[in-house]
Amino acid sequence: KQGAIDLYGRYVVRPIYDSISPFSEGRSAVIDGQGFKVIDDLGHPLTPKPYGYIGSYREGRAVFAERGEDGPSMYGYLDLQGKEAIPARFSEANDFAGGKAVVRTKDGEYALIDPDGTTLASYPYAFVGNPGDGLLAFRKEADGKYGYMDEKGNVVIPPRFTGALPFEDGYAIVDTGEDDKSRYGLIGKTGAFVIR
Repeated sequence: KQGAIDLYGRYVVRPIYDSISPFSEGRSAVIDGQGFKVIDDLGHPLTPKPYGYIGSYREGRAVFAERGEDGPSMYGYLDLQGKEAIPARFSEANDFAGGKAVVRTKDGEYALIDPDGTTLASYPYAFVGNPGDGLLAFRKEADGKYGYMDEKGNVVIPPRFTGALPFEDGYAIVDTGEDDKSRYGLIGKTGAFVIR
């Protein structure tokens, strides 16, 4: 069983859980025989029921999953009190960054939402990646190339990559390899290669 201790070796959380994740924003996702739950930094349980999955907190929200009635899991977000801030209505959900998160609302459609679940923009694409420096990698078709768009959905760098990671500090790693062979490079926000 797992628990948590403070810097002096004293128990903060007794070892009663099957798993305990690192604390983030004063909260930890733990697993017991019932499922995933959230505890605070004193070990007090916060969630009123167990879930199929709970991620780490980012900007006051943690992704959670509930099993669908007749199908796959659906995802939503918990607040810092362990309550459902955004109900489980997405088929995919990513962590918040800069007050926004990318979710998949249905096959072939993604959205950018705020911490209340309000849709800021919708994207009719097979894939949309996490925001980075105001740009999002996207793929029009499931077997198509990747490009980058701004948060409003305007294409900034047309699709021409076989792989595309989020921008960070003005640069992104992309793959131009074909036939299961990778060839990575680094591009700037205009799409020009800095390192090929």
